[in-house]
Amino acid sequence: MRKSIRTNGSKKTTRLHAHVNPLSDRFYELPLAPSQMNWHKHFPGHFPEPGKEDESITKSTKHVVYVDVGCGFGGMEIRDKVVEIVQKSIMADKKTYNNVSVIHTNAMKYLCYFFEKGSLEALFFCFPDPHFKKANVRRRIITEHLLDYYAYVLKEGGIIYNITDVKDLYEWTRQQFENKKMLFEEVLPTEFSKWAEVDLIMNKTNEAKRVTEKGGEKFCCIYRKRTILG
Repeated sequence: MRKSIRTNGSKKTTRLHAHVNPLSDRFYELPLAPSQMNWHKHFPGHFPEPGKEDESITKSTKHVVYVDVGCGFGGMEIRDKVVEIVQKSIMADKKTYNNVSVIHTNAMKYLCYFFEKGSLEALFFCFPDPHFKKANVRRRIITEHLLDYYAYVLKEGGIIYNITDVKDLYEWTRQQFENKKMLFEEVLPTEFSKWAEVDLIMNKTNEAKRVTEKGGEKFCCIYRKRTILG
């Protein structure tokens, strides 16, 4: 399956693969460990070059804290063509936004290569591939197994934001979190309804706007990593 998008307000449309098998073996450039990740390449105004100190760079910025796992066109993305499009969009607004980047990788396999234990404040999963076929359910980006890895990189109190326009996937995803209730607690709409992040994923992303234009429903579930005692 493919879908067309327009980039940077251009009339030109780009054909993209809507699906990539996340379980296949493909080559990705990886750091040997999170401590060896060259973030300067992605955020030169916030991180010094490896092995160099730069007093002009804000020293309070020590690590990345927000990650969009690229089903929402950004963050960590598995489709190379999408990465190219996002990179061009970022470069077009580089003077305005210097704290955004995109990485071509498979987060289902390699997330822990990039981020230290307990370092992230939030993970975003916006309109992920539902993988409808029963044989492909294991390819879904949120599963009981993968929640262990997401809990590892999230700090205590860190948030997972998930949104979909597929009700069956929404209910299935909530069950995955329920199976991991020792690690995650649900954030109720009475708490998150006024969060700026929720407004962004519900109304401001390209995919959210597409669902609105088609008159579709959006289902949002949000979970917080519990404080682990002992």
